[in-house]
Amino acid sequence: MTSFLSDMVARQSAGFSISGKIRAGIKVPTKRTLDNPSAMEIVARVKKGEISFQNAQAEILKKTGLKNPFYPRNSRCFFAHPWDMESGKIASDQLLKLYGQVRDGDPEPRLYRFPVVFADIHRGGIDAALGSGLAVRGGGAQTIHYQSRYGDDGVRRCVYLPPVVPSKDASRKQFSRREFVVRGVCDTDLCPQFASGECRFAGTLRFYIPGMPGAGLYCLETGSTQAASEIYLRLSSLLDECGYLPNFIPDGRPVFWLTKALKNRVYYDEEGNQKKGEQWVPVLETEIDLTKVKMLREHKRMLLAAPSAQPAVSGLPAAWVMPDPQEAGAGHCAAESACQVDNDGVVLEGAPEQVTASDASDAWLVATAAADAGATTGAATEASATGASHGVAVDLLAKARDMGIEHKVTEWAALRYGAQWDKELAGTALEGFRAIHSRFGQHTGSFLDLQIRLLANDIPFQKVALPYFKAKFGGIGLGANLAAIIAHLDELLDQGPSVARSFMQANGV
Repeated sequence: MTSFLSDMVARQSAGFSISGKIRAGIKVPTKRTLDNPSAMEIVARVKKGEISFQNAQAEILKKTGLKNPFYPRNSRCFFAHPWDMESGKIASDQLLKLYGQVRDGDPEPRLYRFPVVFADIHRGGIDAALGSGLAVRGGGAQTIHYQSRYGDDGVRRCVYLPPVVPSKDASRKQFSRREFVVRGVCDTDLCPQFASGECRFAGTLRFYIPGMPGAGLYCLETGSTQAASEIYLRLSSLLDECGYLPNFIPDGRPVFWLTKALKNRVYYDEEGNQKKGEQWVPVLETEIDLTKVKMLREHKRMLLAAPSAQPAVSGLPAAWVMPDPQEAGAGHCAAESACQVDNDGVVLEGAPEQVTASDASDAWLVATAAADAGATTGAATEASATGASHGVAVDLLAKARDMGIEHKVTEWAALRYGAQWDKELAGTALEGFRAIHSRFGQHTGSFLDLQIRLLANDIPFQKVALPYFKAKFGGIGLGANLAAIIAHLDELLDQGPSVARSFMQANGV
């Protein structure tokens, strides 16, 4: 369904909610500004975070007549100015508190390195995380700000917004939206603005920062085509190898970190003269071993190609394929004696061998069902053997209908046991539902809502969701806090399933 707001947002060029901007460089006063006491009083306000460089430049011009009182300077660290943050100084102080470092005798903490998390990019590809283009920047109100845009046909064109023409009706309060006008094909070899340096490359990296509140993205702009290209290639290689961008490694540490490295680049000095030398440029570091990813993928292909054949000698180092002691312990528990379930739904000691779960998301549920059913799976087997599966499904749905949650049970069973659950696994589904209802009672519908969200978004319950809910809410208990848990989960899922999954993995107990 289309609405007024959805149409407006779709027509905006950015299309992203931004919580703040990280700067790769800094502006410093020119020699003339340093020699002017009145101008330096205004500069002092900039250092305190009271006004931006842009506002300071306007005030200095008005008060002293000095034009261009600042010039850009390359720096080893990043900057998060209060005026660039949605939450102002609170956000910039929080960022320094989390990731600020004191280096090289500088008593002030600086932002030399910080982790970043990318949103799901399967819809827009890498370009959704790293936007880029050519644009005329600066020049004042009379300058036509040309910019490049790609059309649906894949052709890059030069577009611009036409100047505002005073209307005959000066009392008009609502003005029509200006639409971009196509100037022609964007050809840098023939463009006078590109040749003169007015039109330049601009890349924008968009990301979340762990520990920073807010639903919007943060962004980092760079005018270096080489720096942006290196980041683009790094993201592309990981996407090709993994099939997605992994934001966290198994121990909860972020995969991606933004930092700076010294590289030979062309830059401009205080007088605007072009020079070449070493410059600190943004670099995207990754804490992931791609050789391990490649080896594991190759090993998986071998197993899929010949599932019944076991290789005599594994091609993987033993340490890579050795099961985690905790996971091994959990498997031992599931294979031997009957399990018990604690108040958080965590499997304790053992589960009957014949009671299994296709994944860990509700292993505790199957164990509970086994305990309630006398530790057997005979119900499902017998129903299938006698052709009574349809009758079992009807019985299950009748119970759900009496509780007013028939549609929830149907959706949960289809996600959990497959689309043919009512023909093949109706008995298992019935026992699972009985286990849920026995435990959660009046909160059964809410627990099904939670399971539906987790299953639909491929978030394992026992290994990922439950540890996080225990850390955040003290566990699920008997379901009294399920409404709050579901509301919080919906907020996480708004950022994308992989972001929600990674965040829960990193913050669980």
